[in-house]
Formats: sequence, structure tokens, C-alpha cells
Amino acid sequence: MERQLRIMVLDTSVTSRKILEVIISREGHRVACFGDPLEALRFLRRHGPADLLFLGMDLPRMDGFGVLKYLRGEPRFRSMVPIALLSSRDGILRRVRARLLGAQRVVRKPLVQMRIVSLVSAYQR
Repeated sequence: MERQLRIMVLDTSVTSRKILEVIISREGHRVACFGDPLEALRFLRRHGPADLLFLGMDLPRMDGFGVLKYLRGEPRFRSMVPIALLSSRDGILRRVRARLLGAQRVVRKPLVQMRIVSLVSAYQR
């Protein structure tokens, strides 16, 4: 039996958060969704690191790059596996920057269920 993952979704899009929440929950994992990076970071400090983080890059107050940089600078959160979710206006430089800051995968929106399930399954092992 595959283990249940603790997954966090941090994205400004309510639609993207809901889509990911439904897909991830149906796969049997626990999911916490946030639209504000500071709220998400407070949650992580209280509850510990998630196994997997779906991270939008266009966030208020602190963009996704800032979140990646913060997580990589904190020893407690280095074990988290971030996956950067780029908006439809992504470019090669944004993808490269996300990878350089620690994103394991970079996914372009729109979100496709099979791709999300495949990504989560890859980290379940």
C-alpha cells in the first residue's frame, strides 16, 4: 500500500487550488490549500513541512521565487519537494529560475488531472 502524503497547495487562483485539492484528496492524500504565502509559511512553522508543495509563482506579498528561496534557506523545510506551477504567461527564464531555486518540476497551467496524479505518484514511492 502506498503511503499517504501531506501536500500543500499555494496559489492565488481559487480555481487552481480547488482543482488540486479535489485531485489530491481523491488520491487519498491530505491537502492544505492557501492563497497567501505568509499564511502558508505560518502553517508550515506550526505543523512542520509537507511532503510535497504545489507552488504558484504569482503570489501577493512574496512571489513563488521568494517562497522557494525561503524554504531552501530553512533547514527544517529543505526536505519539502516543491513543484512550481507557472501561469499561462510562463517563459523559459521563469522555468529556469524556478529550477535553480529548488523546484523539482515545473508545470504549466492549465492543470491536467493525469499529469498531477502522475507527479504525486512519483513522490509517493
